[in-house]
Amino acid sequence: MSYPDIFLTRGKRIAIMVSLIVAFFVISPTLILHTAGYSIDLQNKRIIRSGVLSIDALPNDAEVYLNNKQIKKSLPLWLPNSLPNAYNIRIQKAGFHSWEKDIILESQKTYYIRDVELYKQSEPELLYKLDADEGSVDFSPEGKAAIIVAFDGGSADATIKLLDLKSQNLKKLFEDTIDSHFLEIQWNETGTRASISFESHGQTKLALIDVESMSARSYSFSQIHTLKFQGNTLYLQEGQRIIEILKEATFFARLADDTTSWYIDSSGVLWQTNGISITNAKNQFNSKTEIGTFLSVENSDVYTKENGSIKHFILSDNIAKLNYSYGFEYFVKDPVLSGYLTLSSLEANAISPSNGLTLLSRFSRKYNNIFRQNTTGDYIVSNQNEIVAFNAGYGVTTQLLSADISGIAHSPASKKLYFWGSKAPEFPLVGIYSLSY
Repeated sequence: MSYPDIFLTRGKRIAIMVSLIVAFFVISPTLILHTAGYSIDLQNKRIIRSGVLSIDALPNDAEVYLNNKQIKKSLPLWLPNSLPNAYNIRIQKAGFHSWEKDIILESQKTYYIRDVELYKQSEPELLYKLDADEGSVDFSPEGKAAIIVAFDGGSADATIKLLDLKSQNLKKLFEDTIDSHFLEIQWNETGTRASISFESHGQTKLALIDVESMSARSYSFSQIHTLKFQGNTLYLQEGQRIIEILKEATFFARLADDTTSWYIDSSGVLWQTNGISITNAKNQFNSKTEIGTFLSVENSDVYTKENGSIKHFILSDNIAKLNYSYGFEYFVKDPVLSGYLTLSSLEANAISPSNGLTLLSRFSRKYNNIFRQNTTGDYIVSNQNEIVAFNAGYGVTTQLLSADISGIAHSPASKKLYFWGSKAPEFPLVGIYSLSY
């Protein structure tokens, strides 16, 4: 019987055994350290406690880069045993604006990147070309419709049109003579109704617009002091009387002679102030400070505005206690926080009964519109020259569009922005545009 030659000599066997022993004593501690949450910093020749990176974003097929090196894993990412260090995190996908943030990961800490949403790279779509006489557009909240006002050759003869922004259906609502080219347009919070008030040949007129039926009803009054919507019902002040208009105009209540501002809440309760107290049919709440003009009243929370400030009062035990007062240049109601979003100087803030004033972002330029994009911290601001999205939690901004913008609306449900103006030279036409993001 013959046997094959043995190539593993005694010396080779010893070498293999020594290599395995060395590998065991090198790899085993490394695995143990890794399992225990330690990392080996080869550059500085030390063993340190590691950190964790947690990254999630939409769309979930986006690519993630750490210090320009792609992570070959799908979102969401959980990266334990990451070396404490400074990192540049970039999230990107073709056809979207990239999201980029510099962070510092600390030892034994987890750094979360979440609630991040990439914005589409898109060009505005022209929905409606404005004629030379159509010099004014007023958008509804939530971007449902737009009222277009056209004056015939600079005369007082006006045509009022309604454009459904989704279907692009256009309808002429009415024609009338409008003194001094001045009219006031107000919308209810859902954008389903609007009022247009104006003077015509010395007479005060009102048109109530139903967006869904694209129709208008006309009314005449001796004078109109204040207009306010509550749901689909319009309330207006004529002298000291409050008139309620759903379809027909009916008497609702009479104001006190010293009333300086009034408000009707969601339960149909009339609130009045004479500047130093707040009253309803049952109670009077006295204040030590000037109250101002009502913005909203819900339960015991009262918001007012006075001399460029938003005030929050809490009603309790017949006292209207001033909770806070903050200055602003622009504000809009925020249903998510039951408060307001404000712009002042170079800052964006959120105001709510529970949190008071919360800084959302600081800017290097002024903006005059702000919208909540979602419930997780993304907002959109605009001025006459650009539209910018920002994430309040991470301070990351994304320019969505540079254009000549005369007015803007936001539809969070369809993830679209509507604006009227132009984008020269690519879009030199003055019109109403939509921008998907």
